[in-house]
Amino acid sequence: MHVGVTSVEILNSGSGYTSAPTVAFSEPYTATQWTSGGTVTVGSYVKNTASGVTNYWKVLDGTTLGSSAPSQTVDNETETNGTTTLLYRGIVTGK
Repeated sequence: MHVGVTSVEILNSGSGYTSAPTVAFSEPYTATQWTSGGTVTVGSYVKNTASGVTNYWKVLDGTTLGSSAPSQTVDNETETNGTTTLLYRGIVTGK
């Protein structure tokens, strides 16, 4: 189950705006785009985007990514990718 922002409550709307303010959300992790055979470090994050969905994995061990993109998309489950063990951390949609 993926948990994310489902609503935003404005507690103090301010005043004097000449146009509506913009609300922006950052990506949840600083991550390297997955590449075949790419090099990573333990504790870093890897991401892969397909069809407008970005998935994130944390590198638990190893240094070299595999020849196919990670496919594990069950929260807190791991998969082996090349010499790495990746822990699935979640998604961002609508990008």
